[in-house]
Amino acid sequence: MRSLYRRVAVLERRGRFANDPMANGISLRFAEKRLLPRDYVGERHEVLVRGWPAEMADRSEDCLIEERPGPGPALHFDFGSNKPTMIVQFCELG
Repeated sequence: MRSLYRRVAVLERRGRFANDPMANGISLRFAEKRLLPRDYVGERHEVLVRGWPAEMADRSEDCLIEERPGPGPALHFDFGSNKPTMIVQFCELG
């Protein structure tokens, strides 16, 4: 019975940390994004219009990323961390 308890405890810990991105060493950043019209066909690129991707979702309006037509340089952020960083971009659908 004791080994079963230990196994369940290990599984619970794994499940808790799997849902917490910070525990896995992943950094999340948030930004708003303006999209090109849906009917636009062709190459597109992203441009940083204002701010810097925020660490809190409620501060996402501080950073604005905009899609622009045509080719352009890739948008790259250096957060000065060795942890992988995922940028969550909030878009208006319309």
